[in-house]
Amino acid sequence: EDGSGGLDFEEFKQKIKDLPLATPIHLLKDDFDSITNGGELLNEQGEFSGNQFQLMMRGELLRYSQRQMSFALAETTNKESRAILLMLKLMETVLSGIQTKVGLVEKRTQHMDEDQ
Repeated sequence: EDGSGGLDFEEFKQKIKDLPLATPIHLLKDDFDSITNGGELLNEQGEFSGNQFQLMMRGELLRYSQRQMSFALAETTNKESRAILLMLKLMETVLSGIQTKVGLVEKRTQHMDEDQ
């Protein structure tokens, strides 16, 4: 918006508000903090780029699918459906753990590269 190539909270909030939706979205600072992983996806100026936006949306999709799976698991009485949902939940948990470990390895590698 300001020519920097990224969007900060206020710019993103305005862009979201300008979307032609039947129900407008009111973005709060807490929401922004959540979708940016507590600011981890922001640069030094508090802005995100196109690549960071993609990561933000993937995170939102993951959180949405987790909520939907939890709702379905709570509502289903069918044993087969429950077993499938539980297995999906387990797989998601394992994948999340792998992602966390990969992230830690990437951070360590980055720090080692910076030290050289």
